[in-house]
Amino acid sequence: MNNTGTVAVTVSSIVATGDFSLPNGACGTVYPNNNCEVNVAFRPTATGTRTGTVTITDSAPGSPHVVSLTGQGVSAERTIAISSLGLAFPDQTVSTTSQQQYVSITNTGNVPVTISNIVASGDFSLGGYNYCIGTLQPSASYYYSSCSFAVTFTPTAAGARTGAVTITDNAVGGPHIVSLSGKGLAAVQSLVINPTGLAFSDQAVGTSNAQGVSITNTGNSSVFIKGETVSGADFSVLSNNNCSNLFLGSQQTCSFSVNFSPTVTGPHTGSVTITDAAPGSPQTVALTGNGVPATRSLTVSPSNLAFGKEQVGLFCAYYYCEGASQVVSLTNSGTVPITVPNLSVTPGFFLFTGCGQIAPRSSCYLPIYFAPTATGSAAGALTITDSAPGSPHTVALSGTGISTNQIISVSQISVAFGTQTVGLTSAPIAVYYVNQGNPSVSFVTIYSVVASGDFAQTNNCANFSLGGTSCAILITFTPAATGGRSGTVTITDSASGSPRMITLSGTGALPAFSAAPASLSFGSQVVGVASAAQTVTVTNTGAGVLVISSLMASGDFGQTNNCPTGLAPGASCTVSVTFTPSTGGSRTGAVTFTDNAPGSPQVITLSGSGGAEAGAGFSTTSVLFGNQDVGTTSASQTVALTNTGNAALAVTAVALAGNNPGDFAKSGDTCSGANLAPTNSCTVAVTFTPTAAGSRNAVLRFTDNALSSPQLVILNGAGAAPAASLSSTSLTFGAQFDTTASAAQTVTLTNAGNAALSITGLTIGGANGGDFALATTGTTCTTSSPLNAGTSCTISVTFTPTAAGTRTGVLTIAGKAPANPVSVALSGTGTDFTVAPASGSHTTATVAAGQSATYTLAFRGTQGFTGTVALACTDTTESSNCTDSPASLTLNGTTAVNATVTVTTTARSMVVPGNRLRLPRVGTPLVHMSPLLLWLLLALALALAGVAWTVRLGAGSPPARPPTVTRHVWRSGPVGHVPWRLGSVAALLLLLLGVALSTPACGGGGAVSHAGTPAGTYTLTVTATATSGTASLTHKTTLTLTVQ
Repeated sequence: MNNTGTVAVTVSSIVATGDFSLPNGACGTVYPNNNCEVNVAFRPTATGTRTGTVTITDSAPGSPHVVSLTGQGVSAERTIAISSLGLAFPDQTVSTTSQQQYVSITNTGNVPVTISNIVASGDFSLGGYNYCIGTLQPSASYYYSSCSFAVTFTPTAAGARTGAVTITDNAVGGPHIVSLSGKGLAAVQSLVINPTGLAFSDQAVGTSNAQGVSITNTGNSSVFIKGETVSGADFSVLSNNNCSNLFLGSQQTCSFSVNFSPTVTGPHTGSVTITDAAPGSPQTVALTGNGVPATRSLTVSPSNLAFGKEQVGLFCAYYYCEGASQVVSLTNSGTVPITVPNLSVTPGFFLFTGCGQIAPRSSCYLPIYFAPTATGSAAGALTITDSAPGSPHTVALSGTGISTNQIISVSQISVAFGTQTVGLTSAPIAVYYVNQGNPSVSFVTIYSVVASGDFAQTNNCANFSLGGTSCAILITFTPAATGGRSGTVTITDSASGSPRMITLSGTGALPAFSAAPASLSFGSQVVGVASAAQTVTVTNTGAGVLVISSLMASGDFGQTNNCPTGLAPGASCTVSVTFTPSTGGSRTGAVTFTDNAPGSPQVITLSGSGGAEAGAGFSTTSVLFGNQDVGTTSASQTVALTNTGNAALAVTAVALAGNNPGDFAKSGDTCSGANLAPTNSCTVAVTFTPTAAGSRNAVLRFTDNALSSPQLVILNGAGAAPAASLSSTSLTFGAQFDTTASAAQTVTLTNAGNAALSITGLTIGGANGGDFALATTGTTCTTSSPLNAGTSCTISVTFTPTAAGTRTGVLTIAGKAPANPVSVALSGTGTDFTVAPASGSHTTATVAAGQSATYTLAFRGTQGFTGTVALACTDTTESSNCTDSPASLTLNGTTAVNATVTVTTTARSMVVPGNRLRLPRVGTPLVHMSPLLLWLLLALALALAGVAWTVRLGAGSPPARPPTVTRHVWRSGPVGHVPWRLGSVAALLLLLLGVALSTPACGGGGAVSHAGTPAGTYTLTVTATATSGTASLTHKTTLTLTVQ
């Protein structure tokens, strides 16, 4: 508020309304020419347009004063933008810290954002640069809306390392994550010593020479270098060594110098040993040198200097000289340094440098300048005072001083070009600009070379000319008019006598065109037939060259000529003109010359008339051959050509052209070379032999003297060929029991071509071709009849594997050319199972009658075999029982499954049918006695016989020999001799028992005899059967049982 009045204004109140407020709303008294400033704050309570006022009550007229206020309330947006959400650090050596990478954060919202924490994880840490903790103002604000922080990478192990920076804030999406990655490299320490050996060559005794050695750390971590030690009495490390007690960083280099000071003559050897923490420490630098006697020998070259011509008065002082310079070299070929205390030259020659001391095998170079003070020959000398034998040494100096105006010369000061055709440029004439000064210092700057008049120049003088050189100025003359022409070439340079003028002259001349005759008349000529040529002679009757830029004939006329581009004065050339009328009636034209002669262009008028005209008519304009088998030749078709005009038709050639001319041939041609009178005809016969299937076309091109020549007759045909197409190029039969035939699979053969397909063979081959066979049922393809275009037939194949595993074959269907054989890949898997004794089991067993025998068999499916195998056991053993456990088993093609076969035999015995022993009644016949009782009686009889035998043996021979009684039981033979009474009783008992035992029992039953399993060797058969559909696979295994 400005007080623009003359008295003070009192402001009693300032009030704001709406969403507006006054942070400093008091002004008090405002004096004249003073002001009061009130700040208004806007704090919207809702979105959208907000309005209010500031009302100022004061003592000035118009009070209260009102200021309207508007603002826009928007939704609070608390968002941030991060410059990078991922940092990738370069490879870093383990335990070393990378350079910092920076991340910036910007408040992109409209309200402040508070960042409470920033934390790095993994092998990553925040650098010292971090100013982001706190509040970021909105980016619309002019202060503190962005911040940055730094991240470093210190890998703790080799390999990929990851981490993250977590930014904790109250912005949308917080906390925010910055992913971190890097790769730790294992520490590698490697030092490269360069060179690994120092050779000091010859060194005079009592003198020194030093050479340097560098050490470079080519690894990725620092290497500690402890120091260097020297062996060899005449070698030492100089004090400028910065490679001792040093941590040498990666890719850093340090160096030291080794000094050789021989004390005696002869070879010297030694070494420098470098002790450090790198692998291979200590490293060694071999040292060699040779001590030689002290000698001094100075060679001065050249022995004289000839400077040639040089301009007098050139500036030469204070180490700067405009004169020519040449160099003298002083070479110390001895073994000790040579001192050169003094050098002097004769006046007119200048020397600004010295040599001081020249080391052995070193040289000093002295530039000698020649700046003559007078014209004429100058002679002098360079005198060298030195410590070498023969001192002082001298070099003869010579040169010639010339004045400044003697430096530049021009080979010609005037050039005459003679007569030149107006508008044509002459051949160039060279003028040479020569600088005769000294080659080294006589520089002459050429500022400009300018030609005037009808003359022009080019040059190779560039900007200056060196002394002793020259440049060429090539001048040409292009007269713009006839008569005498003149001009100059002006050369402006920096030498005395500039500018230099070359005067130029020449004469401009014009040619004159003359033609005889001035017109040609050809009379009547057959239409389309060229006339005999008529000639026009052109002569240049002027003094300038006649330049013919264009020579053209128009209308039905043509021309050839021997006229050159430039026809010299007085020279002639000829133009031959022919007339070939394109139609009947009067025809006109012209031969037009465009040249540089006055009156150009010049015109020779031409006239003639068209007479009789030949015409060409054809019996057909196209020949269609239709379909023709590829490689076979069609019947001929004929095209007739008739002369439909009133003049002879001369046919020069009939040729085949177009896309496929090789597929067509002329089998007859009476047209080529024919001269047909009006209404006469000729013929051309054509055949078609397609070389490929599909559309084939060409043209017959007739070249003749008719206006329509050349004429084209279109030839069309189609190559027909079969194309074998298979419904499938492979048949896969899957798993099939060995030696069993699969169901047939079928492939369909379709002739997709446009000619019949002749099948010459159906064969099956390949690695296991014998496992596959053509099935008669389902195979309709046959070699006896071709397969017409667009039709199909079928081929059925079965698979009967002869072995387990993958089996492959190839079905080949051969066709008659041009059909190519096609094939079907055949594959299937033969499956089987094996039976063998299980581990620890056998196929033979021996048991006693009444015992059981057990066999364990292992069943295993081969590749692709799965399913159930049923088991059955048969045997020829009497009184035995054979069983399988389990009766069936499931195989999976990989794991063996065991089954047990058990054979049970029967013991051999005799048992009593009853359970009591009954004694026979008195008078019971033996045959009715109990079998057991009979056996007891038999045992008693045998006992009595034994007693009788014993008594007989003990009593000796009886007085009289008793009669002998013989009994046969099962077999014949004497039982023995017993005393009469005992022997008779025993014999009677044995007789009765034999009769009883040999008589079948009647009634009440007798003893039951069980024979059991007889002793012997028996064969058992185990049959294993797998079934799949109608196919079955059986394996039989034989087991042997011995019963004792």
